[in-house]
Amino acid sequence: MTNVEVSIIIRTKNESRWLPRCLAMISLQTIKSYEVIIVDNESLDNTVEIARNFGVKKVATIKDYTPGKALNLGAKLASGTYLVFISAHCVPYNDKWLELLIDGFAIHPAVCGVYGRQIPLPDSDEHNTRDLLSVFRDESRIQRIDSFFHNANSAIKRQFWLENPFDMDLANLEDQAWAKSRLEADHLIYYQAEAMVYHHDGLHFHQSKERTSGVVKTLKQLSRFDLEQLPIFARERMKAWYSVCLFDESKNSGMLSECIENYAAFMSQFNSIAKIKHIVIASRNFMTQLSSLLDDAQVSTITLFERKIENRLYSEESDILEVLGLAVQEIKSLFHNQPEVIFFFNPQYSPPTEADLLNIISTYCSSDVDLVVLGKRTEGITWIKESDGSFRSTDKSLLPNQTRQNVFEIFLGAGSAFSAHAIINKSLLETRAIRIIDSSRSMQRIGLNIVK
Repeated sequence: MTNVEVSIIIRTKNESRWLPRCLAMISLQTIKSYEVIIVDNESLDNTVEIARNFGVKKVATIKDYTPGKALNLGAKLASGTYLVFISAHCVPYNDKWLELLIDGFAIHPAVCGVYGRQIPLPDSDEHNTRDLLSVFRDESRIQRIDSFFHNANSAIKRQFWLENPFDMDLANLEDQAWAKSRLEADHLIYYQAEAMVYHHDGLHFHQSKERTSGVVKTLKQLSRFDLEQLPIFARERMKAWYSVCLFDESKNSGMLSECIENYAAFMSQFNSIAKIKHIVIASRNFMTQLSSLLDDAQVSTITLFERKIENRLYSEESDILEVLGLAVQEIKSLFHNQPEVIFFFNPQYSPPTEADLLNIISTYCSSDVDLVVLGKRTEGITWIKESDGSFRSTDKSLLPNQTRQNVFEIFLGAGSAFSAHAIINKSLLETRAIRIIDSSRSMQRIGLNIVK
C-alpha cells in the first residue's frame, strides 16, 4: 500500500539507546506518507534531541504519566487516518512492518484495531524470550471476543479513537480496555503476525510485585468471567464444612448484643456464598438466653453445643486447637459425618467482608493447605519476652521495613479455615501448609469474655 496518511506515535523516557534504531527502521518503511509524533515523559538524556535530529517535528512533553494519557496526547496532535503506536524500545523487523500493519484493516470492514507480533532479540533474557514467544504466536487471526491488544506495536483508525479515547486512569492495560470496549460495540480486532517488531523490554511479566498486582487487578476487571466467584468444585467440597463459634456469659449486655449482631452478620454473609452447618458452643446456663437472642436476631439453621463442664470443652485457659478438636468429635457424633474443614469465627470481631470470605474459601479449596487465616504484616520489629524477663527479637537485623523479613500477626477469630484432619492429628503448627491473607479490614475486638 502507498499514499496512506499514517501518524506514528512513540512514547519515550530516556530512550537514547533505542530510539535511533527505531526511527532508522521507520525511515526505511515502504509506506512513505507518514508523520512521527514523540510524546516524551520528561527524559533526562538526549532523547528529544535525537528525535529532532531525525526530523521529527511534533514533540510533546507529558507530566503525571499514564499510558492512556500519553497516547491520547499523541493522538490529539495526529493528522493521519491511522494512528500507529510503537514503543521507543521496539524496532521494526523489516521495511514491510508499517505496510503489513495497515493492511490488517482490509481483512474485514469491522476491524478497528490491528496489533503486530513482538519478538525477542538474540540477547534478550530468558524471561522476556519465554513471554514474547508464548504470547505472540505464528498465526494471524480475527478476534471477536478476545480483547488482547498491545500498544507496543499496534494501529487503530483515528475515527474510533475519537469515539473512544484511551482510559487515562489505568496504570497499565489501557490497550486491552480500549479493545474490550470496541468489541462490545461489535467491532473486530486483528492480530497481524507478520507485522513484527523486536521488543527489548519484553512484557514485564516478571518485574515488580507492585506492577504485577496492578496488571492482575486490571486483567480480572477485563475478564469475561467473574474470577472472584467461588468455583463450582469449591461449593461441592464445602458440604463437609462446619463453622464453629464460641460464646460465654457476659454481664455487659451491650457487648453481648454487639457480638450477636456480628454473628448474625457473619451467618448472613456466609450463607450468601454457601450453605454449611453452623455450630455454636456455649455453657449450659447460657444456652436458653443465647438461643433466644439468636432467634431475635433472626439467626437460624444453627446447632447449639453445650460446653461440657466435666470434659471442659472450653474455658478461658483452653488451647483453641483443643477446643476445635473436641468440636470435631462432637460433630462426628451428632451428624455421623467426618468434617473436612472447621471455619472458626469469634464474634468479638466484626464479620469478614465478602471479599475476605471468598478469599479464605477459594484459597483453601484450591490449595493444599491446612490453615487459611486473616492477618496483617507488622511494620515494626517484633520481640518475644522470655520466662526470665529477657527479650529476644524475631528478626536478626534492624534493617528498614522493606528489607526485613515479612512478619505477620494473625487473627484466628476474625475468620479462619482449619483442616479437621490436622486438628485431630495435632499437626497444624508443625506444617508449612498455611496461607495468611493480608487483609485490609480492621481487626479490633469488642470487650466480651470470649475465647480468643
